[in-house]
Amino acid sequence: AQSTISITSQPTDYVGEADKDAVFSVVASGNGTLKYQWQYSWNGTTWTAFTNSRPSATTKDFVLKAEERFNGLQVRCMVTDSNNNIDDVSIIEIDNKIEFL
Repeated sequence: AQSTISITSQPTDYVGEADKDAVFSVVASGNGTLKYQWQYSWNGTTWTAFTNSRPSATTKDFVLKAEERFNGLQVRCMVTDSNNNIDDVSIIEIDNKIEFL
């Protein structure tokens, strides 16, 4: 079945200081209630869902503290509608800019 989900706003890469909140947002429309699942990858091939221990992992706005250990982490969001159509947003990346004062 052809997807009836329309991604109208893609998230953007995070480029900023470490230990700040990186906020990724997606705007989508589709049939019924949309479900969101944010995922991460280190290699762009193997993706793992962020767990519910991160409260925003299943919302349209995902917040992740941009710790130095996440530098280079790739993030994406899978969007599912009530007909189980699935679409994914573009892959984004966390790039920490380390500044020494």
